[in-house]
Amino acid sequence: MSTSWIVTAQPNISHMLELTGQRGDSTVVVAVGVAADRFSGADRVVQIELPAAVPVEAVAGFAAEQVAAEPGDVVLAGTSSADRVLAAAVAVQLDAPIYRGLQELEAGKATVLQLGGVLEQTLSLSTPIVFVCEPGGPSEGPCPELTQVSATVDGATVVSSDKAGSQATNLAAAKRIVACGRGFREEADLHIAHDLAAQLGAELACSRPLAEGVSWFEKKLYVGISGAQVSPELYIAVGISGQLQHVVGMNKSQTVVAINSDSDAPIFEQADYGIVGDLYAVLPELTKALAR
Repeated sequence: MSTSWIVTAQPNISHMLELTGQRGDSTVVVAVGVAADRFSGADRVVQIELPAAVPVEAVAGFAAEQVAAEPGDVVLAGTSSADRVLAAAVAVQLDAPIYRGLQELEAGKATVLQLGGVLEQTLSLSTPIVFVCEPGGPSEGPCPELTQVSATVDGATVVSSDKAGSQATNLAAAKRIVACGRGFREEADLHIAHDLAAQLGAELACSRPLAEGVSWFEKKLYVGISGAQVSPELYIAVGISGQLQHVVGMNKSQTVVAINSDSDAPIFEQADYGIVGDLYAVLPELTKALAR
């Protein structure tokens, strides 16, 4: 019987557990510095205790040694910077390739998106493969078997930290998302999207140009094949044209609402509901209507 491995330094991994559950095999979580009771959907947890002031990256090699993957096994890691380091360490340990864009897992194969989402590729799992994917939200279920181990540290410690003032956002676990695009003329104008998101209880996200082009958003908040891939109950695309790079990141949303002044914008082909109009007029009216 094959095994699915999840290597993570974060508590919320429901999406990765759903993916490994598609295979119907055993799931083992290697948790670095995170309490094992956060991974209740797995079959077994290897909890690596992280000494105080030691960063996750300093025990990446030790964490990789806990992954005893064999042919037919898969290894999943999240998209955070620490999880990507863990994924790289595991790939080196196993001499395995790393892929993004994981869509489906089966007993002997995996489906990933390639070429910006244009192509679906089927991979044979005859040898171990490492996948980096969106982690998801909190997991639920019976408590797993637990093994606690003390880490071998590579000598690095944290002497100071400078945390960003913004609140942590987990787009992969969001039920509602308001995403902003280049239809916004100025960064100050984003307040009308903030107002709508607050009224809906939604998270605020963006298309790639607003994160990497003008830096109005943190990079972790842009949706697309090279950014976050989301599947909320409601996705509102505001001023987003709907190019393929963005669509691949949100096309699993249950209900999509598009707001754009260009009636020919490709985003309308993905939308369940479309509003052709000036976002500067539409968003305030929607916010008012929701407040009634």
